Amino acid sequence: MKDKFGVRMKFVVALVLIGSFQLFADYCIGEDSFGKEVIGIGGITNEDLIINQDKVLGILNEFKKNNDQRKIYNKNSEEFLETYGKLKIGGVQKCTANIVSDNVENDGVIVTTSAHCFEPGDDNKSMSVEFTKRDGTTIFRNLSMETKNDKHDFAILRLDRKILNRDLKPLVRSEYDSEGLLEEIELDDAEDSMIMTFAGFSADSIAGDGGKNLTYDQNCELTGRVREGYFVETNCMSYPGASGGAVVISYDDYKGVHKDLFVGVHKSGSFNAYDKENPWRAHFVDNAAMYKDIEKALAK
Repeated sequence: MKDKFGVRMKFVVALVLIGSFQLFADYCIGEDSFGKEVIGIGGITNEDLIINQDKVLGILNEFKKNNDQRKIYNKNSEEFLETYGKLKIGGVQKCTANIVSDNVENDGVIVTTSAHCFEPGDDNKSMSVEFTKRDGTTIFRNLSMETKNDKHDFAILRLDRKILNRDLKPLVRSEYDSEGLLEEIELDDAEDSMIMTFAGFSADSIAGDGGKNLTYDQNCELTGRVREGYFVETNCMSYPGASGGAVVISYDDYKGVHKDLFVGVHKSGSFNAYDKENPWRAHFVDNAAMYKDIEKALAK
């Protein structure tokens, strides 16, 4: 039976590596995985997960490198990717943030990102965001905290000066949660035109170049929901540094109008030991968790 996402649900237990793939202490393993090997990836054993984390990291990173389908942002990339900026806290690049609004014709006044990008005491540090357009032009703004929700892992920050629409068009938030939007796309008979984008300034040494490059995966889909329905699982690929980056669903509606819609913010990467085809998982916080807070921030 198919779920409402239009894809078969995969009830698997993931090894969640939030923020950094070095945090194996908090992993969760299903009953069937206590055998000699973790299925499918380089002969990793249960003991390795506990006492030989360097080996595990090496195998997992090698697998990820060999299966990386991300693209690097360039002058020929889609226009909405200009809304992704480098979030700096205390002058140090930490995460990704996006200009978001409820109308593509509006000026930019807020950005969205992840709450876990901020550590205790960061409120007293400088915060800024820098966008690079496809022609190489950069736009810099200082930021102040508007809302930070640790439970649902999102944050909204206000620009010190608006960004005029003629300089940068904001990313438009969906009127629906991700599940509802997919139902709407199905009603429009627009599934063939639909693309999901998972993007951010991943800090890997390959495509991400230590967070210098904006990288994005458009060869992935939603695979399920966890925890109160606000955290959505995908089979997209990302690395630490992409946290806070917008998840976008693009499609052509029944009138032929192209839309690129914000459906949430990148939360974490995960590792699924049971799926040999797509062992990497990345989660995002659904638009529904922050919809009212964004609406309130935009109304000011």
